[in-house]
Amino acid sequence: MTTKVIFKKDALKNPRLSAKGETTLYVRYQHNSKTADFQACKVNPEVLEIVERSGRLELIAPFIKQRSKGRLEAIDSIELVIASVKSAANRLLAKGIDPTPNFVKKEFESGFNQSIEEYEIPLIEEVYEDYLTSRQTSGISSNTIRQYKSTLNHIKNFHKAVGHQFAINQVDLNYYDDFISFLRNTHKGIKKDSTIGKNVKTLKGVLNWARSRGFSVHSDIDTKEFKVFKSQKKVFYLTEEEVNSLIDYDLSKHEKLARIRDRFVFNCFVGLRVGDLNRLNQKHISKVNKGDVEVKVIELKTEKQRKRALIPLKPIPLIILEKYDYQLPRISDQKYNEYLKDLFELVGINREIEVEPGDFQSLSSLVTSHLAIKTFITLCHKWGVSTKHVAVITGKTEKVINDHYYSVSDQDLIDVMLF
Repeated sequence: MTTKVIFKKDALKNPRLSAKGETTLYVRYQHNSKTADFQACKVNPEVLEIVERSGRLELIAPFIKQRSKGRLEAIDSIELVIASVKSAANRLLAKGIDPTPNFVKKEFESGFNQSIEEYEIPLIEEVYEDYLTSRQTSGISSNTIRQYKSTLNHIKNFHKAVGHQFAINQVDLNYYDDFISFLRNTHKGIKKDSTIGKNVKTLKGVLNWARSRGFSVHSDIDTKEFKVFKSQKKVFYLTEEEVNSLIDYDLSKHEKLARIRDRFVFNCFVGLRVGDLNRLNQKHISKVNKGDVEVKVIELKTEKQRKRALIPLKPIPLIILEKYDYQLPRISDQKYNEYLKDLFELVGINREIEVEPGDFQSLSSLVTSHLAIKTFITLCHKWGVSTKHVAVITGKTEKVINDHYYSVSDQDLIDVMLF
């Protein structure tokens, strides 16, 4: 939380004047990117200590020029307001209340006489906005931020549908049931439990974040009924034969699909997320010696988990990387997934997968960029690479690998059971 002295500006970016030709100075309090202004004093704009920075006029301390009439009184007023604002913020902290600008203004204006119960309980949308701001400055990935924003939009649309907003302590099991019903039936008809689960998980994260900062939330969020939906997905992947069919297929007349193929096949051997794949360059390639043999490896810090990944390069991915001078073709996620479907159709990789009981879909209709990572992890197990080593290679945890990426191949299962 910070304070600074400001003046309001007119359309020409000059100090705004009153009918008497005076400019009002304010103390601006800022906390978590939100602000509140407190009037300090009124002065003749000619006495202001102003500098121009990047084309903007700004006040600098001590704010009033030397030998100006009423200078000491103005400075005393400014310092008194600054001290009072800071005192209000500290009083809130002592009460266990997050010193948001709204609360500080209320404490300032009340003369510090309000009890905790007299503070207005914030709305869930307001708290969510603060949460989003804090997460955006914490260095998490852009994809995660998009998920947070998507959930916030769902919440706003839900509130519009019911006709009113909810305070943060009103998010109980009734809210939970109505929100899920809205997602399934009213909004875009979300059918996947995993998608609904992501939104509930994000909402619970916001509520727990708020509770850790002194806000009161409903006890229902800790019950087992306020659950995050999870579905047991079938983990499908490409077999080595299917990967080889991609490598061997003649795409000389399909240059765009050839680049898509190279990018996808490369990732079947390294297992990087799309964001890490996009920023991969020669600086991430180093050399290690294994006996008399020099081996090239990818060494980088993953974008999402912020963990070090170390990936030895087999001949095929190394050839692809050198073909593109260590900078793979870049493409948007949406277009990449669209072209992958075209590629699989062309090559004839149409093996059918039972995604739900009785619901069979072709691999060409299901393929996304994630299939390369699942293929890499499953093939690693087939090659005898332990889950612990795969975790080091990919930067993922062993639990995530086992739950979401690894699949026992049919051939391995047959070999174990029958031979």
